Amino acid sequence: MVEYKRWRLAVFKRDGNKCVECGSSHDLEADHIKPKSKFPELVFDVDNGRTLCYECHKKTRTYGRHK
Repeated sequence: MVEYKRWRLAVFKRDGNKCVECGSSHDLEADHIKPKSKFPELVFDVDNGRTLCYECHKKTRTYGRHK
């Protein structure tokens, strides 16, 4: 999915390739702030993304099955 890859890289670039929560630069993931399932129109909106490391991403309300 080319469009998703572009979105993900744009989010990482904007955030300086660091987790916005802890500053780590390891195991980075692009997180949708507003969930894709509820806001499909924002899936590729860079403003709806943030860079999180895996550990910080797991702590979010919307990670995996925490919904």
